[in-house]
Amino acid sequence: MEDKLQSFRAAVYGCVNYAKDAFMDLVDALSSFETKSVVELSLSPHFKRRHHSIPRAIHDCTSGRNGHGNQVLDFTNCLIRHSTLNDDTKCRSMALDETPRPTPYSLKLPKRIVHQATPTPGQKPIAIGQSISVLGEPRENGSWFLPYSAERVPSDQSAVLFGLEQVEKISSHLTDKVNIISADCKYSTAAAVSRSWSWDNDVLLARLSPTRVFYHPYHYTPDDIKKRGRPSIYGETFRLRENTETKPDVEVRLEHHTSKGELWKVSVARFDNLLIKADAKNKLQNKPVSIFRISIQDESGSFLYKEPLWLIGSGKPAKIISLKDVFHSYNKRFSIEHWFRFSKQKLLFDSFQTCNIEHSDNWLYLPVLATHMLYHSRYLASAEHRPWEKPSKNSTPAQVKRGMSAVLDKIGSPTQPPKLRGIGLGRIPGSQNQVARETLPIEYKASSTNLAEGKIIIKVASDSLQDQDDIQINVRKLPACGRELKRALKQLLETGQATLDRVA
Repeated sequence: MEDKLQSFRAAVYGCVNYAKDAFMDLVDALSSFETKSVVELSLSPHFKRRHHSIPRAIHDCTSGRNGHGNQVLDFTNCLIRHSTLNDDTKCRSMALDETPRPTPYSLKLPKRIVHQATPTPGQKPIAIGQSISVLGEPRENGSWFLPYSAERVPSDQSAVLFGLEQVEKISSHLTDKVNIISADCKYSTAAAVSRSWSWDNDVLLARLSPTRVFYHPYHYTPDDIKKRGRPSIYGETFRLRENTETKPDVEVRLEHHTSKGELWKVSVARFDNLLIKADAKNKLQNKPVSIFRISIQDESGSFLYKEPLWLIGSGKPAKIISLKDVFHSYNKRFSIEHWFRFSKQKLLFDSFQTCNIEHSDNWLYLPVLATHMLYHSRYLASAEHRPWEKPSKNSTPAQVKRGMSAVLDKIGSPTQPPKLRGIGLGRIPGSQNQVARETLPIEYKASSTNLAEGKIIIKVASDSLQDQDDIQINVRKLPACGRELKRALKQLLETGQATLDRVA
C-alpha cells in the first residue's frame, strides 16, 4: 500500500506544470491538517511555505507565475488508473449528483439560485451561488466515495445535462465494464432519458416519483389499419402507484445483510418496453425504457417502507445488467451524500473565498485529490477514534485524516524545498489596477417556454408609440433574464428606442 500511495503522489505531482511544489504541499496540508479556514493551512507542518503562497499556488497552477501559462488541469487518467478495482464483477457502480456552493456576498462571480436544505420551517430551501456536479465511485460499506470529477455547472446550463456530459467524459476511460450511474429523482426527466438512451456502455439508474405515469406501446389490430388519421403510439397506461403488485417481466428475490447486521429480504422486478410522453424537443416515442421496482422486507416479512422504490434504467445495457447489480448499485448511492458532508466540513470544499471564478474552479481539484490520498492511506494510517466512536475494521475518511500526518512524515514528499527570495517591490505608489472586474447579477432560471428562436408580437398601448402598428421583436436580440427583459421592454415603451423588427 505504501508503494501505491507514493506512485499516486508522483503521478499527481507530474500532472501539474506550474507551481507544482506549492500545489502538492497544499494537497498534503489539506489531507492531514484540521482547520476551519483555507489560510490556516499555512500552519500545517507539511506546507513549507507562508500563507501568501496559498492564493499564488491556486493561481499559478494553471496560469504560471507571470500569467502567461495556459494549462488545463486534468487528473482523470491519474485518478482512474490508481483507484479503479480490477475484480471479476461485470458492472461498476457509480454515483452522480450536484451540491450547492453558496456565495451570497460575492459580487464578481457568476451565480444563480441553487437548492440548499434549511431546517427553518416555512423558509424556501434556496441560496445564491453555484452548483457543483460530482461523479464518482462508492466504496467499502458506504464510508468511502472516490470522486473522479467535480466541476462547476455554468449558470446558463442545466445541472442535469451537464452531469450527463460528465458521465460521457469519464466513461470514455472506463470501457472494461458496464457503468451503472445511480442518480436522484431530478435525473429521470425526459431530457435526461433522451440524452442517455443511446449510451452503449452506461446505464442511467435514476429514482422515479411514485406519481409518474408510463405507457405500454399500442398494439394494432386489423381494424386499426382501416382507420384514418395518425396511428396511435401510446397504449394502456402504467401508473407506478397502481402497479405495486403487478406481475413483472423479470423478478429476482435475494437477501442482503446491512452494516448493522440486519437481514433484508429484497425483491427486484423489471418492466420492459415502456414509453414516456415528452415534448417535441425530446422525442421518446420510439425509445422504450425499462423500470425497476424494489421492495424490502425484514426477517418477519413486514415491509420496511410504505411504497416500493421505483427506478428507471436508460441506456442500451439496461436489459442486460442483473437485477442484483441494480439493487446493490443504487444501495451504494447514498455514500456520495456522506462525501458532500465530509468534504465541506473537513476538506473546505466550499470555504475558499475569491472574486476570480478561475481560482474557484482550481480549488475544486484539491478536495478531490485529498480524498484519494486518504483512501490510499487507509491501511497505513493508524485511525484515531474519538471516545464515543466504536473501533471498526474499516476506518472512515475522518479517522484516517487524523493519522495522516504521520504517514506523510514517513513516506516523504516529491516536492523541492522552497527557496527564500527577497522582499518584492509591491505595487508602485500611485499606480491603479488596470483590470476592473465586472459586477455580475444573479442569473435567474429562464421561463419554461423556449424563446431562443422566433419572434414575439406585442400589442403596443403607449402614448409614445400610439401611431405604430403591432411591433414584432426578435427574441434572439433580447436578454434571456426575466428582469433584463422587463427593463428592455420598459425602455422601449418609454423612449421608443430599442432593437426591433417592425412589420406593417
